[in-house]
Amino acid sequence: MNVTNPTSAQDVLVVLTTSPALQEPVVDWLLEHLDGGGFTGVPVAGHSSRLEGLSAAEQVSGRQQRYQFQVQMPVERAEGFLTGLREAFAGADIRYWIMPVLAGGSLRRD
Repeated sequence: MNVTNPTSAQDVLVVLTTSPALQEPVVDWLLEHLDGGGFTGVPVAGHSSRLEGLSAAEQVSGRQQRYQFQVQMPVERAEGFLTGLREAFAGADIRYWIMPVLAGGSLRRD
């Protein structure tokens, strides 16, 4: 692999998916808890063979509207980050996964 701008080998990408109703509350929480760090948010469609919690229209279309957040952070912060989310959004329909970040940076030449 030819990577010209590797990040710390200890960085991870935490991906969260939520219902659209939780988009603004999660944005507010992230802005308060990331100490100036940024994140990405985008509407996505979730697909599953499980039908519970889906509206009739979602069952017919085969997709559920979701909102996805992507947050890069050092691996040692990830567990505390998830603990904070669990406390703030206890019982909420928020799914997550954590992936290693191999490289990152900007393509802009400054």
